[in-house]
Amino acid sequence: MAEQRKLDTFPEENVTEIRINTAYAAVYFEETKDHQIRVEAEKIGEEDYSCTLQEGCLEVVLEQKRKFFSVRHGDVPVIRLYLPRGHRFHAITLKNGAGDVHMEQEKISCDTIKAEIGAGKWTVSGMIVEKCLRAEIGAGDVTMSQMDVKRMDVSCGVGNFNYQGKLSGDSKIECGMGNCKLQLDQKESDFGYDMKLGMGKIVVNNRSIKNKETRIRRENTLGTLSLECGMGKIEVETE
Repeated sequence: MAEQRKLDTFPEENVTEIRINTAYAAVYFEETKDHQIRVEAEKIGEEDYSCTLQEGCLEVVLEQKRKFFSVRHGDVPVIRLYLPRGHRFHAITLKNGAGDVHMEQEKISCDTIKAEIGAGKWTVSGMIVEKCLRAEIGAGDVTMSQMDVKRMDVSCGVGNFNYQGKLSGDSKIECGMGNCKLQLDQKESDFGYDMKLGMGKIVVNNRSIKNKETRIRRENTLGTLSLECGMGKIEVETE
């Protein structure tokens, strides 16, 4: 099967939502100075890949129908999305089985983002989320820095989740056997806390939580952090 390269271009004003669904690929979000959204794909099989725009939703799908796949020989498909600087999306949906997704170059702004990360990596920097960020992490690794998010809802299985930035609403972290770390650019007193502990660890500013259930209520906070830890570890650091 011959490998293909494809290029699709769409007017910026026609795209309000992005959906990315990849079985295995390296995905890069890049910045462009023009008013076109460009999607470039290479090392793909023609029957594996599609890029469509319907009713404002740009959907990029890369299935993996090939039975044999050689990472060693540089066989990893690559998808690059070039987005105009400052463009705001209503919604972004990301589903990544394996491979790396890079969102650290383009400063993305959206109302909501929902991600499912299987065994891959997701790196984000400087994202603004006006309403809610939702993420389901299996065995993958997620790293977020310089974030500004209203609310966050994260479920982490055996993977790793690292978040640095701001939160301004009720947020929830569920950790099974993985590791979750929040480095917040805010004070501990800016939040209330609702913590449930199994056999793992919850640590807030170097203080280990001992009780199975701990609730800390405060008035005039930004929101409540709900932390549920099974056998893994959740760590919170504040200013």
